[in-house]
Amino acid sequence: MDIIIILIVICAAFIIGIIASMVGIGGSSLIVPILIFGLNLPPRTAVGTALVTVCFMGISSTARYYKGGLIDLKLVTPMVIGSLAGAQIGVMVNEVIPEDLIMRLFGLIMLVMVPVMLLKGDDKNNLGGFNPSLNISLIFSFVLLSIGFAAGFASGLLGIGGGLIMVPLLTLSGISMHMSVASSLFVMIFSGISGVGGHLSLGNVDLFVGLIMALGVTIGAQVGSNIALKLDPYYLKIIFGIVMVIIGLRMLMV
Repeated sequence: MDIIIILIVICAAFIIGIIASMVGIGGSSLIVPILIFGLNLPPRTAVGTALVTVCFMGISSTARYYKGGLIDLKLVTPMVIGSLAGAQIGVMVNEVIPEDLIMRLFGLIMLVMVPVMLLKGDDKNNLGGFNPSLNISLIFSFVLLSIGFAAGFASGLLGIGGGLIMVPLLTLSGISMHMSVASSLFVMIFSGISGVGGHLSLGNVDLFVGLIMALGVTIGAQVGSNIALKLDPYYLKIIFGIVMVIIGLRMLMV
């Protein structure tokens, strides 16, 4: 690969890392088109390769959010467990169901969720409706497990980090926007690793390209997470809504 192309890819990944880490998404919904149309990777390889960058982006941004006190293990553990199972099933479904059909449905769901999420107020408390000093109920644990499974499934199926599923559902469950973003990024580390493993076994990963993009998103994620921590939850939610609309419309036009 030409050095100029490599630098352009790193710069693009850097910008994506900023945006993705601010709103709690993996960024692969933005990366996959670059891999397909810019680097001519086959769609399935682009999906698997994008998940490599998701893992690095998640680790980089989660480290910053953890320092900010926004990662709580009681909250994220059920989602991690659900995402690991969902990612593997998503990879298998990716091999048998037309991807364009799933993407259109997913895009429609995203557009419907935007106004619902924006109309829900955000608690002024940094933790939203979640009190870390209390035990999570069995019912809420199942809700978190289901959210993680849905996110993992979307990750393995479409090569996305799952944040476009997790963040809206967490905010609707009473978690603040900042904590939803941080929790989403933590979970996608594990769903991303699980998805990468599945795609590697199928030969759907270009590690060289993935690691080049990982360099850019890792640096960008540090910048984006620092910006997000300084933003009011309302404006962070607006930014997330705009990103959801853009990606949702793009998916409907596949």
